[in-house]
Amino acid sequence: MNRGPTIVVKVGRKGVIVIPKALRELVGIEEKSLVILGVEEGRIIIKPLKVVRVEATKKARRVLEEALSEECRLEEEKTRRIVERK
Repeated sequence: MNRGPTIVVKVGRKGVIVIPKALRELVGIEEKSLVILGVEEGRIIIKPLKVVRVEATKKARRVLEEALSEECRLEEEKTRRIVERK
């Protein structure tokens, strides 16, 4: 197990803790980053969430665009029915 520095921090109201800058920098957590919280062997684990972007195929993009277009059409229809009721 790769161990880094150990730092004591105080738990604030509503369970808020501040992760010191040195530790955030070691693991790549920046302001407004998303993190994953978990429990392993009785310890709270905080891991940075790394977003991986992938290139979709043309077919996948077309399917997604069609699905979003249909969803948009259904939402517009729903909105129109609500407005007509008033």
